[in-house]
Amino acid sequence: MWQASIFDLSKKLNLMTYKQRNIMAYPLVHIVNSTDHNISGKVNYASAFCSDDSFTIGPKGEWTASSRGACLVTQVYADVNVAGKSVRATPYTSSGTSYSEFAVIETAGSFSVTRVITGVEDIDVGVLEAEPAELQK
Repeated sequence: MWQASIFDLSKKLNLMTYKQRNIMAYPLVHIVNSTDHNISGKVNYASAFCSDDSFTIGPKGEWTASSRGACLVTQVYADVNVAGKSVRATPYTSSGTSYSEFAVIETAGSFSVTRVITGVEDIDVGVLEAEPAELQK
């Protein structure tokens, strides 16, 4: 009985640790290739404790990182294969962002990596004020 309760406690601690890790994680980086070309590139993260991700995406394809944790993105760059030649897209750069949705786009013959905006974060919510203490639960 004593061993069973130690085992149960161990399982609960492992589950709690897993849930805590997920609470501390940013969304997985997701990149859409909107071009008609193959691309390859890299996602750079801010910390030496985070491993950078490399990706290869076919025309009109998508890629999602397998992990991210609490790593901020500092750069996403892509090389576009145009008629057998590698063309470097203008990279997305940041001092460190939690954003996770990016796209490689072509405009007027040049390529760029850009953040995908869903519209939710750009909605005008008016003036934000603290909720009165008596209404807080």
